[in-house]
Amino acid sequence: MNFEIGWTGGVEGRTTVLSVIFLTLSIYVSSFSPVTSAIVVLLCVLRKADCLNALPLFLPFIGFFAVSSFFLGGLYHSGVMTLATIALLLSGVLVSSLPPSEFALSLSWIGVPESWAFQVALALRVFYVLKEDARHCFEAAKFEGKFPYLRAVKAFVSVSILRSVALAETLYCRGYSGKIPGVLKKPKVADYLFLVSSVLLLVFSTVWALNI
Repeated sequence: MNFEIGWTGGVEGRTTVLSVIFLTLSIYVSSFSPVTSAIVVLLCVLRKADCLNALPLFLPFIGFFAVSSFFLGGLYHSGVMTLATIALLLSGVLVSSLPPSEFALSLSWIGVPESWAFQVALALRVFYVLKEDARHCFEAAKFEGKFPYLRAVKAFVSVSILRSVALAETLYCRGYSGKIPGVLKKPKVADYLFLVSSVLLLVFSTVWALNI
């Protein structure tokens, strides 16, 4: 599968970040209620249907979590926690679908210091670069004979160090000022509906938790 998690557009930054915060809070406030988790999954899919394409990338993690939850609390507990994990992952995929600059501007808009927001966006952008570097290193190591995994790790560490040095030099040469480039998109009706739905879900989860 050749799926890239990030920067495909389609969602607005500020409403997406706020909505994901509310959805995440809803899951935790409801004590991982399967109803809440299922609604979060539904909202994420309705907002960006192709976010489901990212789940195969997380299958090892989801499988490990499902098995460990089963041994800790049985089948029902495993199902509840696995559903909550999928809901949290899908909400994270929505955030990662934002362009790094728009994500940083959205964080700054909600009150995160601009220098911190820039660093988060920079880390997000570098993550995808390093992911591609890792893929190339492991693909090249397949033809190296013995111990391909160790060779790939060694090559990836070297490439990561060179990337870090090059990034620092680039920021210095361009006179990095901490300002975030780019502009925020204007929210559309779908963005506002998603935000309102996430707020209503948080209210529902809070009421649910207080009445238990």
